[in-house]
Amino acid sequence: MKFETILYSGKELAMIRERFPNFVKDAAMMKVPYHSNPTVLEFNINSRDAIEYIDKELCELINSGRCRREHNIEIDKKGISDFAHFRITAMQLEYTKHLYADVLRPDCWNIVDKFGVPTNCYVGAKLLSPVKLKKQRAAMLDIADLAYPCDKEIVLLVSARMKKIFEFEGITGLTYEPAQFVTAAHKLKYIEDGRIHRMLYKEISDDNTTVEVVPYIARLTHSVYREADAVFFSAMECQTHSVISIVSPLINSRISLSKIKNIDFFQVQGVQAKDNIYNYQTNIYYISRKVLELLLKHKAKGLGQQGIFIKSKFSPVVEISDD
Repeated sequence: MKFETILYSGKELAMIRERFPNFVKDAAMMKVPYHSNPTVLEFNINSRDAIEYIDKELCELINSGRCRREHNIEIDKKGISDFAHFRITAMQLEYTKHLYADVLRPDCWNIVDKFGVPTNCYVGAKLLSPVKLKKQRAAMLDIADLAYPCDKEIVLLVSARMKKIFEFEGITGLTYEPAQFVTAAHKLKYIEDGRIHRMLYKEISDDNTTVEVVPYIARLTHSVYREADAVFFSAMECQTHSVISIVSPLINSRISLSKIKNIDFFQVQGVQAKDNIYNYQTNIYYISRKVLELLLKHKAKGLGQQGIFIKSKFSPVVEISDD
């Protein structure tokens, strides 16, 4: 099964959508639970007349970055073979609740702009080892996202079971280090040690765990920039590191296959438009078809719903380019 749409979003849509002809209004997916937001219009790819009309009507807004045009595809398992890379959403392990570790502060921590406003920049931040996880939650998962403060770089939890499978199958793009289990952590407090944000707590350890059952921290080793003909943003979050919002409109967004280099896990850290490079505040990660098939085959625990129509646990990446 495959569900394909074209989505338009922008503040000016709310002011002009009522003047669209009835055949366009009728074709739009405008009702709850799809879209009750007046700044969003989405069409099934089969509504070609309506899409052609909207493309022409919104051409200036799209080319000036005032309106985003997105091509979205959702598939079920039967469509996996048609795509090479995918996005997944893994469950999160939260800092102070499920995750305990020190954090290296960003490069621009406590730096303010010319107006006295702190920069919203995560460049340089890092989750420091050792990483300890609350056993009650972490032991149930095969894959998870570690949500730490200022989480620019992607860090995952991978169970010992999935690590063994990944290594046997030659999965690339990850480095591993063993995590540690704690049963609970009490009296949390923090101190600042230079750029290091230290977490202090009284821990209740679990002496019954063995090497075989303790999960691993997996860090992504390969980062790329997506490319675009143009990028639009109202303001930079950080001038020093050229940080922009991850939802900044892009023209002709693409990820070059030559930059991925057959890596199975990789993260996108920003966008390059001509000679300008911009960083995202937080990276996004993608996986190869091989990884997805392994996760599904072995019924990996921790995958969340990715699509809203088909409700799969994955979505294909359609912007991979052969350039």
